[in-house]
Amino acid sequence: MNIPLFIPLAKERAATFRRAVDLFISHYKDRASDGMWRDLFTIVGPFARDGTCLTEPSQIDLSLVVDTALIWATTRPWPSDSDLREALSLIEETLAEWAAAWMALTNVLNTSGASLGCGHWFREVVPLAMVKHRQATRSLSESWPLASEEVETKALAEMKAGNAVGLEEAFARIAGTTKTEWTDRVEQHRKRRRTQE
Repeated sequence: MNIPLFIPLAKERAATFRRAVDLFISHYKDRASDGMWRDLFTIVGPFARDGTCLTEPSQIDLSLVVDTALIWATTRPWPSDSDLREALSLIEETLAEWAAAWMALTNVLNTSGASLGCGHWFREVVPLAMVKHRQATRSLSESWPLASEEVETKALAEMKAGNAVGLEEAFARIAGTTKTEWTDRVEQHRKRRRTQE
């Protein structure tokens, strides 16, 4: 396997972050206190200080991971399909770990955050983290050069079942027309080209 090290490392960092959040939550489960916010800062503090460059081992910059992975995935020599699928799986797991940790922290904010002032750093960082997650997820889903095996298998099954859309229908939908209008346009275009030749 020729996957760049930063991809499995990002997954490991996200998993470590999630474990730290889980440990924090279990420690303060039934005894919220002001000290819990100081402890929480040790977990998410670097993110609170700088929302773009995360330097602590448990923190990662999702956008940087996804963008760097996309550069690797689309640069010659092309990675093999198996490497692309393995990298995609690792990045999706990274995103899932990150999201799970921040959803758990969102829960903490909703249940124990009443004592925090409006400008408290934690109130600002939670929504920012979720925005970063959505941006990274969208970038990955729109730009990764190869679908996962699950998605590919599902698409093939839909095609075999007759649920797939043909090329003419797909182009018609993109153009915002009916299939008949689209095929008429294509035929008119072909006639014009023939007369120009």
